[in-house]
Amino acid sequence: MDLGNGNLHDELASLRLFYDPRIGGGAPDELLFCDCPSAHQLHGLISFQAGGWHHPDYRSKGLSAISSRIVKALALTMWDVREWVSLVDDPLVSHLLPAYGVTTAEPGIEWRRYGETVRMHMLRMTVAELLPNLTLFLQRHGAA
Repeated sequence: MDLGNGNLHDELASLRLFYDPRIGGGAPDELLFCDCPSAHQLHGLISFQAGGWHHPDYRSKGLSAISSRIVKALALTMWDVREWVSLVDDPLVSHLLPAYGVTTAEPGIEWRRYGETVRMHMLRMTVAELLPNLTLFLQRHGAA
């Protein structure tokens, strides 16, 4: 996504990141609060990675670790993205950081809708972090 001169904080808080403003959508009471300092600094071309789902028969097999790296590598090679961002529910952060190979997690997202509040972290990774991570991942898990 190209944020241009805007920033990720404004895209999150306005919900434009999730809904086309021409069409609308979401819950009538939906609000997203972002208190992540770096969200104000993120602008230009970034990749926003949403959650994935795997059939129960294939869970716990490392598919998230593989697919998240493939998506990052594709974004880098196709669009020269320099930063990747994901939102992850607070209880999942400690498990997903190593799975995704991400080292930066900022708390501070509250997404309110349908009378419930979900607290989240913003996970970030730069291209300088991605390339060594991909190399190490392939060395550990590549063809034997």
